[in-house]
Amino acid sequence: MRYAFVFVFLSMLIAAKTARAQKAEATIISRDKPKENLLLFSNQFIKAATPDTPCVSGKYLPMLYFDEFSLGVLVDTTNNLQRYDMAQPVSFRNKAGSDNYYLLRYFDFQQRRVESGNWRIAPPTYYLNYGHKYLQRFREETRETLSRDGQQWLDRTLVNLQTAIEDVLAGNPVAELNDTAFNDLIYATHAAAYEQAGFVKLNILDKVKIALTPDVSDLLDPRGLALVRQMRKKQFAYYRSHPWFAMRQALELAAGMGEIMVRVTRYAAKYGVERGKVWGVVREAIGQ
Repeated sequence: MRYAFVFVFLSMLIAAKTARAQKAEATIISRDKPKENLLLFSNQFIKAATPDTPCVSGKYLPMLYFDEFSLGVLVDTTNNLQRYDMAQPVSFRNKAGSDNYYLLRYFDFQQRRVESGNWRIAPPTYYLNYGHKYLQRFREETRETLSRDGQQWLDRTLVNLQTAIEDVLAGNPVAELNDTAFNDLIYATHAAAYEQAGFVKLNILDKVKIALTPDVSDLLDPRGLALVRQMRKKQFAYYRSHPWFAMRQALELAAGMGEIMVRVTRYAAKYGVERGKVWGVVREAIGQ
């Protein structure tokens, strides 16, 4: 008799918890307040859901989405649910110049993407595929080979580039939603960032090392070549107003040509491209 009572009590308890869970789920996927249809689970890691969400009677079932923060969100993915726009990007202006800036921008987008339910929109490729990649390469490989002036240029440029992203997002909060257009906007800020940091005043060898840091696919990309042409114009303008500096740079080029060509040759061999093609781009980049 005592065991029967315990069994009945446990059955009632389980039924009550099930009812509360079903009620909670109904609230979570309610269409009345889509912005509140979120259920976060911390300290979990589950592979992100894909568009292949189970479909029943023409409506998608609720799904779990987990991002790089290992946070999950249960959202109503029924095709009639009205989405709300992604929130405005968080400002990381105070983080400009830091090694984790591009990661912060990437994860901020991911978090807003999850919260809005717009999980089909991918973060801008620039953050990880260009910004963070070259931040690491310049910091870990190129920096120690540069002169003191070159290292200071590198630090100032990093601040300038990241501040420029903050300016773009402040003026156009939805710029990230179009990857190609966003990349164009950010690339367009590079020349000014380099010049303001003092690129045109660097010695010839520093300029060569900087020019040969990116992958050849980025160096010879239309955006990369456009940047080189812009820097060439800025360098020529500086030479015209500083003829003695231009003469000194010509002497540096002559004295360092052996080392420069070794670097150009190694770079060309590494990426399997013609040395002359690389040297032509480098000449433009250093204003020669």
